[in-house]
Amino acid sequence: MVLHFNSKVTGYYLDKKTNTKTAINEATSKPFFDSNFYPQLISFLPLTEGYQNSIAIFDYKSYNFNRCYNSYY
Repeated sequence: MVLHFNSKVTGYYLDKKTNTKTAINEATSKPFFDSNFYPQLISFLPLTEGYQNSIAIFDYKSYNFNRCYNSYY
C-alpha cells in the first residue's frame, strides 16, 4: 500500500492474493492522523486519570468505506 496525505488521500492498495491494484483518491472531511501514527501520538500526551478525548484517524481497509473516523481514548 502506498498512501500520500494532503488535502486528499491518494495512492494505491495492492491485494497480494489476487494481484489486484486499487487506486485510492479520497477527499477527507476533517483533519486527521494516519492510523499507523496515532498510538505513538497518544503515548506522548500527558494523560491524567479521567481525561477523555477523541482523535480523527484515517485507516484504509479495502473492505471498509468509513475510513476517516474518531478514535476515543
